[in-house]
Amino acid sequence: MTVGVLSDTHGILEPEVLRIFRGVSLILHGGDIGTSAVLRALEAVAPVKAVLGNVDDAHAVGRHPAARVETVGGLRVYMTHRIGAPDAVLPRVARAVAAAQARVLVFGHSHRAYNAEHDGVLFLNPGGAGPRRFGLRRSVALLHVQGGAPTAEVITLDGPGT
Repeated sequence: MTVGVLSDTHGILEPEVLRIFRGVSLILHGGDIGTSAVLRALEAVAPVKAVLGNVDDAHAVGRHPAARVETVGGLRVYMTHRIGAPDAVLPRVARAVAAAQARVLVFGHSHRAYNAEHDGVLFLNPGGAGPRRFGLRRSVALLHVQGGAPTAEVITLDGPGT
């Protein structure tokens, strides 16, 4: 099973994202959606599950939780926008991930892509897919679940040297 993962669109959805996500079974949005139009465009590709980010207005993007747990290919995925940092996870997030028995933690906020396993949990920040910020390249991710194991790949939206 392959799942599209993105975050920090801030109201902008590049056509390239829709091309990359073509054929995925599900799309997970890690917050800072920006507008409901982003979600509608994604829903034309696959079902979407989203969490609200720190700049989202529920009236503008729809009512989504601040955190949620989804089952993807038999694995539990915990989603929230802010986790602190991968090496210093906020205690409330660490407790929630443990309680959910999640194998994947999807998050956003920093606009910095991150894809690494810690203590049996795959931490996945797809990076920022919207406006380029903080001098970082824009990106999304594909989460693959096969044989009960998650792996992910981060895909850069900006061409080389940009």
